[in-house]
Amino acid sequence: NNQLHEVFPSSRQGVVGMTTAEALGPETWARIAPYWQKALAGEPQVFEITHDLSGRRIRVALAPDRAGG
Repeated sequence: NNQLHEVFPSSRQGVVGMTTAEALGPETWARIAPYWQKALAGEPQVFEITHDLSGRRIRVALAPDRAGG
């Protein structure tokens, strides 16, 4: 996603081929990972975090793949 850096200013640019953890950085990934795991288990997740490095309040929605693949 070429817009990731616009939402999370401390994230990496040119994220194609990176893991989510690599793209977001360790601090942001640590806050999002528990929700990510629940979404992967099939539970939709909507939550807000304050991105410490920018001070932005960010709403995240993660929707599981209902098609199974």
